[in-house]
Amino acid sequence: MLYHMSCALCMSSKTLLLRSQSAVPLFSAGQVIFRNNPPSASAMSKDTLHSKIKTAEVVTAHPEPQNGGALDTRPVKKRENYISWEEYFMSVAFLSAQRSKDPSSQVGACIVDEENKIVGIGYNGMPTGCSDDELPWAREGLYLETKYPYVVHAEQNAIMNRNAASLKNCIVYVGLFPCNECAKLCIQAGIKEIVFVSDKYKDQEVFIASRRLLDMAGIKYRQFIPRSRSIVLNFDVIDPALFAAQT
Repeated sequence: MLYHMSCALCMSSKTLLLRSQSAVPLFSAGQVIFRNNPPSASAMSKDTLHSKIKTAEVVTAHPEPQNGGALDTRPVKKRENYISWEEYFMSVAFLSAQRSKDPSSQVGACIVDEENKIVGIGYNGMPTGCSDDELPWAREGLYLETKYPYVVHAEQNAIMNRNAASLKNCIVYVGLFPCNECAKLCIQAGIKEIVFVSDKYKDQEVFIASRRLLDMAGIKYRQFIPRSRSIVLNFDVIDPALFAAQT
């Protein structure tokens, strides 16, 4: 089924493909076909080109039926199984956590501004220039032989890695509830809300102090409850043929 389209639509849409052929066996969605094989756009005057575009015919989103089948005229609707903004941001935090070298705790953080734009990402690890092969990763033992004096937390790295001049009124998505040191940095940075997955260390003094500081500063914090246990990344979803030879 063919429809006429306005000049404004043709000139503004990035998905339309101008073709000079008068007929092809199967059209893709959004193609514009000139009848009578007009000359190239460079050879036309502006007014002539607009006139040609005005009378161009657009093939609908559904291909023409093959083998005598019926034309599918149902409207094409958007995907319904896409992830929410919060699932997206928390997934970015969890994905960045996979960069952590910490053998016991991999934590990531993602900072988002008021326009839902990511402005900072970080994960827990050793400071820049400090070898994560030489410094300790132990959780127990003499203080200086554990990871605690050395590791930079995910929230701290996300704040330091920011790509915005200010983090005022931003939201932090993080795997674990922030400790008192991270809470202080969030307060100073102007963060307005903290969204976390786990608060499993809430009875430890540093996290009690953290909540006290956040409450006094008026920073909101809440637990993120995912709709599903996992979000799977399949690299072959974009092109299954890329991995077909490996199976």
